[in-house]
Amino acid sequence: MTVSRRSIQSFYQSTIPIMKYIAEIDIMTRAEILDPQGKAVKLGLHNLQMDTIDNVRIGKHVKLEVEADSESSARDTVDAACRQLLANLIMEDYTFELRTA
Repeated sequence: MTVSRRSIQSFYQSTIPIMKYIAEIDIMTRAEILDPQGKAVKLGLHNLQMDTIDNVRIGKHVKLEVEADSESSARDTVDAACRQLLANLIMEDYTFELRTA
């Protein structure tokens, strides 16, 4: 009897519970990198007499869903996505929070 790869995958998918997780990722320019958008926003806020606001930095917020068989696996997937695509590690740092969907 020949067992196809697809039937093996179907078997494991049906026996391993898959959870959905939501990742909220914050990507910010590193502190030592000049942030021209942040400076422009700070100037705009000061023009609106909001002089108590300082050190404005502009970043990105990414929210995504990931399916995984464990929180650890989901964390690894999100971390890989950040390192390989979402963040420019030369200029940016990232942090993320993970929760069940």
